[in-house]
Amino acid sequence: MSDLTKEVFDLGTRQSEDLLSYLKRESDSILSWGLGFIQVKCGDVNYNFYHDEVQKFSSAQAPHSHQRDFVSEILKGEVHEILWDVREGDKVAYCGCGNLLAQDKLLDYSLSSTVVHSRGDLYLRCKDEFHTITAKHGTVTKVVKYGGRGNAYIIALREVEAINHVSKSLAWRIVEECLSV
Repeated sequence: MSDLTKEVFDLGTRQSEDLLSYLKRESDSILSWGLGFIQVKCGDVNYNFYHDEVQKFSSAQAPHSHQRDFVSEILKGEVHEILWDVREGDKVAYCGCGNLLAQDKLLDYSLSSTVVHSRGDLYLRCKDEFHTITAKHGTVTKVVKYGGRGNAYIIALREVEAINHVSKSLAWRIVEECLSV
């Protein structure tokens, strides 16, 4: 629980604070993953800031699952999501979560549905569901993770390309710009 949340319970009141100040004070890390957004981690909550300057791997739009179940809230902008039906097949899916003991899987996929999530929308994804996401420049999402960890899979060739990850100072500038767009 964040210090700000603890203070609310202790004092019975909440101080007003803008999101940028909160993130700078409470963040565990600020990173770019090669997915077109800056991620600010605050415990089990991630804030994602989509920006055209943040590079993407060529497989950034490949169907993938996640390590944990999550609820995503669209704070600003719009997210386009494609949901995939996944089954055993002949396409290689590798573990994208850093688990070196995880075995590659052979999977295949077909389009299940497409959804557009707009400001104020919430959506739930379970860790075994496969999806892809695209978001407009300036989109901001809040992702709350739940439950135990599993292996996250990406149905694509393993990345071998180099991505220029942004510096911490540039990452904060991008966050600030996304909040003001």
